[in-house]
This record gives sequence, structure tokens and C-alpha cells, in this order.
Amino acid sequence: MALSLEGVTKSFGGTVALAAVDVEVHDREFFSIVGPSGCGKSTLLRLVAGLERPDSGTVHIDGTDVTLWEPVERGIGMVFQNYALFPHLTAADNIGFGLKGRVGKDELRRRVAEVAELLELDKDMLARRPRQLSGGQRQRVALGRALVKRPRVLLMDEPLSGADALMRERMRAELRRFHDRAGTTTLYVTHDQREAMSMSDRIMVMDHGALHQVGRPIEVYRHPRTAFVARFIGAPGMNVWPMALTPGAGGQVPLSQDGEPWPLDVPAGHLADEVLVGVRPEHVRLAMHDELDVRLHCRLGSVEPQGEQALVHARYGQYPIVATVPADEAEDLSPALDLWLSVQDLHLFSSADGSLVAGRRSLRQSALSPLQ
Repeated sequence: MALSLEGVTKSFGGTVALAAVDVEVHDREFFSIVGPSGCGKSTLLRLVAGLERPDSGTVHIDGTDVTLWEPVERGIGMVFQNYALFPHLTAADNIGFGLKGRVGKDELRRRVAEVAELLELDKDMLARRPRQLSGGQRQRVALGRALVKRPRVLLMDEPLSGADALMRERMRAELRRFHDRAGTTTLYVTHDQREAMSMSDRIMVMDHGALHQVGRPIEVYRHPRTAFVARFIGAPGMNVWPMALTPGAGGQVPLSQDGEPWPLDVPAGHLADEVLVGVRPEHVRLAMHDELDVRLHCRLGSVEPQGEQALVHARYGQYPIVATVPADEAEDLSPALDLWLSVQDLHLFSSADGSLVAGRRSLRQSALSPLQ
């Protein structure tokens, strides 16, 4: 079932939780809402579920306005952060609890068995109580309790937040596989951008109640529309720092921390006297590759080994910058460190509102001489 929100706003005591959010989730799509704590993602989920009512705007499921419908009328299944399983009931009874009294006993057993097969819960697991199950098994029981109702839309509110790192990694793959087998439209909330990137057909990035960007994970990563998205998406996120602008032959030109002009034209129409420059850590290098590369005079902070790669933490003036480089290249670096960038790998954002001015591969070299 397709799901859409049109102009949805919500405030609590004068604090804006959602600010005129418009978004559409496609039928059978795995759609993740990602952002920091307090950004409004769980509020949005509760509005879809009918647990909250918007101050304005509408919620539609499969083209029908359900804004004023009660939760039970919406055909929603929901998996909570803490699983909320009944400790005195078996896994099978937990899965079927919501159907008791609504369907016959034979139909109840059939539906529980159907979901158990989907989630790979065998008879032994179904007979156990929650305390006798592993964290991953309890997660599957909680998911089964939502799926047994055959929901039109499945809502998941940070269901992996209580799991350890290895469990989260394993359950990400399992949840995506279960989604594909069940064929249910899934709306998934998480603050973990790695989780969202690895599982989702599309992601929606939020901050302070505002929608910043919606798109396929790789699109959002490669082409962030705001400085916030650039910093938040990625591990580590994009390096972003302000640079002053000076008049140049083709318009405006950024100045380095040393006051030298970069060989880069800022697109016409940018009237501010400062711009935010962004570059992904994997595009920061320890050596010059091209005569038009620009150099950053930095001070080495630390080196963080990551197996075959290492994160080099440095400071460019007062601003931190991270480079992802091969581990063997990160050995024996000097305290005074030069880092190199290609102009074609840079993003420019407005210093006023963080919106994108020019993206990667769209910037023009200026007529200035290369900086070396």
C-alpha cells in the first residue's frame, strides 16, 4: 500500500516537531526516516499510526485520507523499540495475541504458523517464553506479532537500538530479507544512518522537524542537498568548513586559510561573502594527483586504523578534517601535514541556510594558476 503525508505539521507546547512535511512512500517500499534524536522522526511515525493527530495536513494510505481514523482502523502493524513482549506467554501466543477473539482458533494457528515460517521460527522457539529466547529471536517474535495481522503498512521504531553491534549487523540483513518475502510497505525509523543506508530502497533525512532530502541511499550520499545531510550521511560524514570569498575574474573565488585564492569559480548569483566547502573523506588525499589539485596546509591530530584503511584526523586552521586513506599510507605522517583535493570532488553550500550551491563534478576551474 502506498502512503503519503501532505503538509503535515505538529507542535508540542510551542516546540515544532514537524514543519509542513510532504512525502510519499511507494507500495512495498522499504522507506527509512533517519535523523538525530529530537528531529521528529518518531512523531511522524506516530502520526501515521494514528497515535497522534497532526495540527494541520493529511495522512493518506492507498489514496484514502485516514487523518482522523483511529489506529485500529488503519491496518497498521507496529514494532516498538523495546519489543513489548508478554513475559508469561510463549512466542506463539505473543505472535497471535492481537488476533485472539477476532479470528477462529484454526485460523489463528494457521496465521501464526505462516508467520513463523516466514521468520524462520521453529516449533521449539515458538514454545519458549521471551526470557528463553535470544535478542534476535525476540526481535523476530515482535515482528511476527505485527505481521500476523497482515498490515497494510508496517511501522518500525528503532527496533535494533537495544542490540549490540554484531546483532545489529545480522538483524539488518534479516529485516530486509523478511521485508522482501512479506511484500509489506515498511516505514522504518532510526538515528543510525548506516542502518538506513544498508537496508532501504529510499531514505528521508530530517532535522529539527524539517525534511532535508528524500532519495535512494547512494543518491543522498553522492548528491546531498544541504550541508546537514552532507555531514550526517556517511561514516565519517562529509568534511564541511567555511571559506571567505573574494572577487575573481569569473565571479567569486574562495580564499584558503592562508588567504590565497583557490582556482575555483563560485556560481554566479551567490551574493554572500562566505561559502561552505564540503568534501568526502575518501576524496581527501595525502599526495597531489593532478597539477590543478589544491593543497590544505594542516596539522596532524591522530590516525585511526580501520583495517585496510585508516582515518587521518587533522586540522585545517581551526577546522577538523578527516581523510580516509590506505592504512600503509597513514604510517609515519609528520605533524605538519599537506592534504590534497581535486576541485571536481568539492561541494559548495550556502553559508546562510546550508542549501546546495554547486555539487560534485559541477564546479568550474577558474583562470587562476594551480596552487602548489
